[in-house]
Amino acid sequence: MNRRVRWMVSASLLMAGLLFAGNVLAEANKKASKKSAPTAKEATPASVATVNGVAITEAEVQKETDRFTRQAATAGQQIGPEQLTELRKEVLDSLISREVVYQESERRGLKATDSEIDQKLAELKKGFPSEAEYQAVLQRMNVTEQELRTQVSRQLAMKKLIDQAVIPDVAVPDAEVKKYYDEHPDDFKMPEQVRASHILKKVDAKASDVDKAKAQKELTDLQARLKKGEDFSELAKKSSDCPSAPRGGDLGFFPRGQMVPAFENSAFALKSGDVSDIIETQFGYHLIKVTDKKAPGTLTFDESKERIAQYLKQEKATDKVSKFIEELKSKAEIKMTAK
Repeated sequence: MNRRVRWMVSASLLMAGLLFAGNVLAEANKKASKKSAPTAKEATPASVATVNGVAITEAEVQKETDRFTRQAATAGQQIGPEQLTELRKEVLDSLISREVVYQESERRGLKATDSEIDQKLAELKKGFPSEAEYQAVLQRMNVTEQELRTQVSRQLAMKKLIDQAVIPDVAVPDAEVKKYYDEHPDDFKMPEQVRASHILKKVDAKASDVDKAKAQKELTDLQARLKKGEDFSELAKKSSDCPSAPRGGDLGFFPRGQMVPAFENSAFALKSGDVSDIIETQFGYHLIKVTDKKAPGTLTFDESKERIAQYLKQEKATDKVSKFIEELKSKAEIKMTAK
């Protein structure tokens, strides 16, 4: 299966977004699934598997499989018949892993409080521009708000288990961090970057000449106001059609290859503080202001050590959680339907 599709399955099923432990759990499940698989063949007629008597139904597997198929299509990934078979196996194994971990959290009396669930749901909603878009995504995923609340409750309980049972034993010595930095010099090379802001007048590529001329006129008027001393950031906030408008048009730092060619070529040609002429792209017309530049170079150890330590900690935790999941599976009564 395509690695991106595999990641989508494990990360989504195990709620990789639930902070550090959630990420570790998702990655660890991928490793555990390769090392152990239940072989018992008995299950209730309505299920494809049971975990200590708790059924995982065909409907659950199909619902998750359909969801990931849609997500893959949105990401431009095509899933063929053989990949679909493997995807279903990944989904089922992830559901089994999730169930054994959740059951262990229940056994230890670890539960999410209502306030914790409310806070997590509020954080999830913040990632959407509006309530309507949030509801639309739930509908596309075929998940009700109550189902989402139940999933979040379970995942928070699972996170508490991982935080208590695994994460405290994970440590990364300073010497190990320094060794990684010394042995992976290419990881810390930084290309030339610019920081730019822009004012966009959005015009469809198929727009009429009248509409295009109107957008260009608006930017010409803004150019005149800039020459008179008005602030670029304030004009962007009031006049730009880009989502970056509330930030004064700020796009942050970016290297070559991240923006469309016409925009990128103009930005990298400007000096810090300069404003471009009107630039046309497939998005419309832009005025670009470069606010800072970074020459190519190499990040120092002090600049990199925190990120390295976090990476190494997650790698170690992933291995530990993988073993933890395997152990839970080995102790669980997992029965599979014969196919």
